[in-house]
Amino acid sequence: MTPRYFGFKLPPRDGHPGAIADALRNDGVSDPHVTADRLIKLAKARHRDIAWAIASDAGVRLMRDAGGAVLLMFAIVTALLAR
Repeated sequence: MTPRYFGFKLPPRDGHPGAIADALRNDGVSDPHVTADRLIKLAKARHRDIAWAIASDAGVRLMRDAGGAVLLMFAIVTALLAR
């Protein structure tokens, strides 16, 4: 079971296939966690140079770190469009 905080799912940690399994479940896969584990292992084997980042929550950290930049870009685009 995915832990929840104020009704929101917490992101998977340490290669936990939570989000992938959720997507597979929505597609009708009978055992989504086993399938997600296999997909992660295959992706790590295929892309050894970046295997450490696969299912490591690195994308969420990058998006969180870029939050200020996104707000700045939004303000710039909004100002340009208002001209």
